[in-house]
Amino acid sequence: MERATRLLAELNTQAAHTLSSDDEPVRADIISFEDALVTAGKSRQAFDDANQILGAKAERRAARVEREFSGFDSEIRKSRNLADALTSAWQKDDTQVS
Repeated sequence: MERATRLLAELNTQAAHTLSSDDEPVRADIISFEDALVTAGKSRQAFDDANQILGAKAERRAARVEREFSGFDSEIRKSRNLADALTSAWQKDDTQVS
């Protein structure tokens, strides 16, 4: 899960850079970002399902797992906010061109 969190954080950094630069987001990039966000959400659920299956066998690891979930959840929340911001920036640009 640490790797998934790290990779999602890298993707969030790229999205934030797009928002803060002169580069205008394009619809294809937004769709790819949103696809990654959906996949991250599904992965989070799969991690939780696996944790519940294994949880009965390893209760002492619960605190570590919760910290890892917390970090991943935080990156997913950032991704959602960035997806909204990217879409807004794209829509703003699209209306200016029309």
